[in-house]
Order: sequence, then C-alpha cells, then structure tokens
Amino acid sequence: MARFPQAMNERSNILAVEIDPITGGILKQLYPDARVEIDGFQNVSIPNGSQDLVITNVPFVANLRVFDREESDLSKKFQIQEFCIAKNIRKLREGGLGIFIAGKGSLDSNKAIRKWIVTDGNCDVVGAFRLNKDTFNGTSATADIIVVRKRVNGVVSPNAIDILDVKTIKVDEVEVDTTFNSKTRTWEPVTKRVALAFLNSIISAFVFLKFTNWIYVEGDVLKSIPLSDLFNIPIVALMDFSQPTKNILNKD
Repeated sequence: MARFPQAMNERSNILAVEIDPITGGILKQLYPDARVEIDGFQNVSIPNGSQDLVITNVPFVANLRVFDREESDLSKKFQIQEFCIAKNIRKLREGGLGIFIAGKGSLDSNKAIRKWIVTDGNCDVVGAFRLNKDTFNGTSATADIIVVRKRVNGVVSPNAIDILDVKTIKVDEVEVDTTFNSKTRTWEPVTKRVALAFLNSIISAFVFLKFTNWIYVEGDVLKSIPLSDLFNIPIVALMDFSQPTKNILNKD
C-alpha cells in the first residue's frame, strides 16, 4: 500500500484484509484512511463487481478448505488457494484487474480453477510470471504471479492467454548471467539447465532465475535477455487509472 503512486492513492478507496490481529492493528495505524478488516477472507463481505484492483498473496496451504457463508459454492468447490483467487475475481468490476501470488499448482495442475476463471469468472489471464524457487527463502514453494482482467460486456481481451492447456518445454542450456574471466579478461556467458512448464499461447511470460537475465517465452521458444534490456520490451497498458475513483482491495 505504501508503494501506490500518490495520484492513484489519493483517488482510491482502499480495503485491506488481514487475518493476523497484530499485523492488522499495524495496518490500521499506518493507513487510518483505509478500511482494514482483521479476519479471514472467507468471513469478509465485499459486494460483487465493486473493485477495480485486487492484489493478494493467497495462502500457500495444501488440502485446506474454509467455509464462506456468502460464497459457499466457491468454498465448497475449491481449496483455500483457488478459493481466494475465485472470490477476488467475483469482486472485480468489468475491466478490473486481479494480481495474485499463488503456488504453481494453480496453473500447472488445477484445471478446475483455470476453467472457472475463463467461464464462470468471466475473466482473462493477461499475464503469468513464474518466480524462482528461492524467491521466498526458507520455503520450498515455487510461486506464480497471475494477472487477470475482468471482461467488459463478456468480450475476451485481445491480450488473453489460453490457460486451458499446459505444455512443457525443456531447454538444455539458456544464458542466465555473465561472468568475468580474469585469465582472458573477457565477459563470458553463464548457462543454466532450464525446464519450464508454460501455458499455451503465452507471448511474453517472464521467469526470474535470480540472475541478471530474464528467461521468457516467445511463441514456443525460450529466450534470454539482460535485465538492462527489460524495459525495451513493449508493455501493453492494461488499465486506465485516470478515472477519479478507484476501489482497491489489498489482501495479505
């Protein structure tokens, strides 16, 4: 929340949901203008179609279900990780964006949530980013950043990614860094063996490997670029923040 652009922050109505009472109390002190709900997400009532932007790190817990009185169909259908994704999507208004940090299982092996997103959820996945397994130090979790956009009048976004089919590309050697050879006094490439599961039709999905290069998919080919060149890649503007009022849900 502290990183929101000031102009955006001034025009936003922010709702934060935090289950931990200490963290929630700190949020209330830091952001007195925000509505902070200290409770489990399943117990918080939020009108459907009311949010322009939702951002959350969903719980990385396997085989856990919660009960949501208002969204009982979702809490019965999905375990907690996919439930949180689905409930957040329901809260988005048309054209709104959802940004989720989730365990890789949601995209790799859980076809039910992928199908729900593009059917009942009336959403398109417009970005999918796989993080390095060491991103969250001290855990064994591999996480994805998933970006969805609620369809406007049911029209599929031109930037939509086909998430119903999952492929796997295996690459023996991809350049991920460079190192200085003191004997030859030249910079030499550092390669790494990569096996990447990716979604069909992703045009530019980036995978951060904790080096100085990004690995990304273009068509069916893995490519590598230095971080310094990252901003030379065209970025599609997904949302217009020029409107005067935005409702934002931030959930940790």
